Amino acid sequence: MAESLPLEMVTYILSFLPLSDQKEASLVSRAWYCAAQNALREASVQYNIPVSSASLPVIKSLGLRGVTCISLTNLDGSPASLQVLQSVTHHLGPHLQSLCLGGGSPTEASFMALILGCPALRILDLSGCNSLFTSGMLLAQPETAQQVQQALSGLRELSLASLRDLADLSFNRLSSCAPCLERLSLAYCHLTFQLGPSWGSIDPQDSSRSQLSFRNLLRFLKERAGRLHTLDLSGTGLPPEALQALGQVAGLQLQNLSLHSCRDLSTEAWLLRTD
Repeated sequence: MAESLPLEMVTYILSFLPLSDQKEASLVSRAWYCAAQNALREASVQYNIPVSSASLPVIKSLGLRGVTCISLTNLDGSPASLQVLQSVTHHLGPHLQSLCLGGGSPTEASFMALILGCPALRILDLSGCNSLFTSGMLLAQPETAQQVQQALSGLRELSLASLRDLADLSFNRLSSCAPCLERLSLAYCHLTFQLGPSWGSIDPQDSSRSQLSFRNLLRFLKERAGRLHTLDLSGTGLPPEALQALGQVAGLQLQNLSLHSCRDLSTEAWLLRTD
């Protein structure tokens, strides 16, 4: 009877099984092998979930299937958004590995509750989530910061692209909660550049509350040089002197450096970077 089921239905059924059982099921027949492979691939697919009461049963179903990658769209401070976030935390949080809130406007409180309920996160995308950084108070409480650090202890990738209100202080608070960070995006953030020999010498206690400075970023890169391997500074207006300063950070060996739309850079600047 099982052989007569459509491949899509077998894939759907197997998606509810743990990985070990999926491997066993793949030995039943060629059709089940294909279905098991499809189920394994589906586990890493990113599901886009709109903020709506209609999404609640979908979230529950995805939780039963062990889905690990989601993107929430149209997120704001409404009761519907809060309900969706609570459902995501309950049904998906324990095994969620990739979370995208890009362009949303969650409240700081709902965001904190969500993050604390997702201890397995490896990828976090907060691109355009300006509502989290407008007040400058995100992670200001040491007790909360310590809890978030425990939750984000395994985070490998963080996107803070297109955040107009991101400042040194809020960046330092958030990045300090992710000690294992390997990939960082600050694309299209407003970086400020103060030329001079003191780049990177800024004390964390003197971090700006209103600006995201290249000096502060350089200090961060010096601290994380041994681990960080991907950096996106596209659209930040990076000048040649700043690119040269990046190349002089001891131990920093970036495998990927994105500088799209940095129009002030020239071939000569890249030569300085590689010297």
